[in-house]
Amino acid sequence: MGLSKLIPIILTAIAMLIGSVYFVEDRYFRVAAAKEMRAQIEKASVDTFQKQQEKLELEILDILKSNRQDIERRLEKNPTSVYLKNQLERLKNKIRRLENKLYS
Repeated sequence: MGLSKLIPIILTAIAMLIGSVYFVEDRYFRVAAAKEMRAQIEKASVDTFQKQQEKLELEILDILKSNRQDIERRLEKNPTSVYLKNQLERLKNKIRRLENKLYS
């Protein structure tokens, strides 16, 4: 009779053990999936940021080129202006650096 009373207890313990194994396994896979999803979101965020940064830099490049054209026109009217020559040289350097960054 002692063994017949222990069998339900043993079966209950085995069922609890199996349930806890499934719980731990499920928890592990949820955590792993969450980490993977987080990594994908971070990568997408970085990609989006880089695309926005490149778009902004292209817009800045267009503005700098437009400013260069304005200064070149002003220099045609006043070719001896040291200030305009310095501004033009500074803009050319900025444009060159930005183009190297974007296209290299």
